[in-house]
Amino acid sequence: MNKKRAAAVAAILSAALTVGCSGNQSVNFDKTYWDENPSATELVNVHEKLTYSVGFTKGTSAEDVGEYVPRTSGNENLFFTVGEGSSYVAELSVEDGLYVYKTVLTVNGVYTYSGGTKEVSGDYTETTVKFKGIKDKFRPVETVKKARNTTPVSTAPSGDESFITSGYELKITYGEKDATVEFQTGRSPYVIKNYGKKDYIDNETAVLVFRAFAYTETLSCSYRSIEPFKGDLETVQATTVSDSSGAQKKSEVILKSFMGANERKFTAQGVKFATQGSYGQPVLYAFYSVDGDTSSTKTYAAKRLPLLIYQPAIFNSGYFIYTLESVN
Repeated sequence: MNKKRAAAVAAILSAALTVGCSGNQSVNFDKTYWDENPSATELVNVHEKLTYSVGFTKGTSAEDVGEYVPRTSGNENLFFTVGEGSSYVAELSVEDGLYVYKTVLTVNGVYTYSGGTKEVSGDYTETTVKFKGIKDKFRPVETVKKARNTTPVSTAPSGDESFITSGYELKITYGEKDATVEFQTGRSPYVIKNYGKKDYIDNETAVLVFRAFAYTETLSCSYRSIEPFKGDLETVQATTVSDSSGAQKKSEVILKSFMGANERKFTAQGVKFATQGSYGQPVLYAFYSVDGDTSSTKTYAAKRLPLLIYQPAIFNSGYFIYTLESVN
């Protein structure tokens, strides 16, 4: 990654900008992964690669998920053990006048259920999103996503027939008003009309985009995003997390193998992303760095790094956890 320009970061001006916040809501740009004043620069020549380990927890206790992620009721019929070779990598760069955000999730492991096991080998999800800069409210231009995953089809599997391995590849092309969704096989393309009539953020860039915002206790932003398999627009709300008493506080995050160190401590702000509507549910929790306990961690913290990401697993079986290990 380019050397951090500490003076420039410190000089970032908070600029009110309604990006991804519906109605009269607004958010302030604060310290961010950009190294220059975001109010004066459309694109910053940045190259950043974040590498995460992948874990899994049942999520039934505070030891599993901490104070700010809801505990699950647990599913005694299903558990996943992450195997070697699993990782999550997120890379940001600039190509041909656009930001390019690439992510690769690789998962190996074993599902354990009552009476047996199911091996998972080489599951992957890859995304590439091209999008514009701050002045264009991070408007996406193109999203390509491909995946192959093994998942249970019931809350209490009884054998190999209770699991399915499937794959897909899709592409979303964004025009000025409409977006076209194309699948490589199995479905006809379709058009989403006026996707940007209200605030819009592509779901694949949401964790990245929210690195640029000031995390206040009142942060509550609603935006729309295309759900390609349903073929419609869904509303997502992002809010700062709160503890069991409703208090919205920052939390301590300890990374045990960050940048080769035995232990690094950060102060982090959690943000919950949840779909809205009759069947709305949380889709992930991201904990962003806001401070550190040493000069080194403070430098990293200024980049608003997503230190931990919790993603609810299928059938209330727990959470996948992505833990940041390196920044390059």
